[in-house]
Amino acid sequence: MKSFKKGRNKGFTLIEVMIVFAIIALIALIGISLGIDNYRYYLLTTEIKNFISIMRSAKWAALSNNYKQSYGLSLQLDKFVIFQGSTYATRNTIFDEVYPRNQSINVTGPSEVVFSPLSATPNATGTFVFSNSIVSRMITINSHGAIFW
Repeated sequence: MKSFKKGRNKGFTLIEVMIVFAIIALIALIGISLGIDNYRYYLLTTEIKNFISIMRSAKWAALSNNYKQSYGLSLQLDKFVIFQGSTYATRNTIFDEVYPRNQSINVTGPSEVVFSPLSATPNATGTFVFSNSIVSRMITINSHGAIFW
């Protein structure tokens, strides 16, 4: 027969278990906060790359002299629009190409940029600022239509 020794039982105390759970919770909290920041940075980078791609599409449409018309890009609250015409207000809506925007990214800058046919020189130059709660990035378009980011 086994004999039981008198004394302390083997196992973890409540304090030890609570300390382990607190350490695990702290590590999880740090990991989640870093993950959220990385996700926000990813959203900003993706929106910038989409914008540059859309801007280049409008520029190339004007450069290739499609229908012998100007092409431009308009920034709306919820979308980017490539349009045909000298302004967004007087555009030919049949040729509109609409691209949705991420609502968590703030974009400031010229409301539209129109590229002239054949030369693709823009009617407006300036800086577009893309920002979220973490970081902001600038994209500049010069008088020759070059896009810097």
